[in-house]
Amino acid sequence: MHTRVRRSQMQKEDVDRLRQKLEAQRHETVLFLLRMEQEAQSLNADSTQDSADQCVISVSKEALFERSSQRRTVLRLIESALNRIADGSFGRCVGCGDQIQDGRLQALPWTQFCLQCQEELEEKIGASLLARTSTPAAESRKRRRDNRSAQHSGIFGPKAEGGSGVSKTGRESYER
Repeated sequence: MHTRVRRSQMQKEDVDRLRQKLEAQRHETVLFLLRMEQEAQSLNADSTQDSADQCVISVSKEALFERSSQRRTVLRLIESALNRIADGSFGRCVGCGDQIQDGRLQALPWTQFCLQCQEELEEKIGASLLARTSTPAAESRKRRRDNRSAQHSGIFGPKAEGGSGVSKTGRESYER
């Protein structure tokens, strides 16, 4: 019985420490977002700019937006974790309901998923994104693959040198 009481007290102490850590991170994130907002406003203040200055300012604004967007996401996760602490569900995976590993909570106190659920989620999102997006490199690989496939199927016609270009097995020969 004593070990059980002692364990729940340790858990409460751990949760209190993580709450303090989350509150400090929330404070730092809010300050960061305020600095980003001030920096964005200072970029708008200078009205006499040539086209090169405008390009630099545009790139700077995009970078500021990206960084502040990432921090706003973290801020939402921090606030969600603080809400879970308040309602007593902190440390439980919102995906499966299992306990989130202590080491994971120490590293990412705002996490809402156990490692297994997080990996499954990232795998689904990654597969979904991969199916919807293509990079120039992926497009280039696809074109090369399609070209090789077309060459193997004889779409480009017989070889100019040395006959039909088709072997007895029905494949093009690549004799030169």
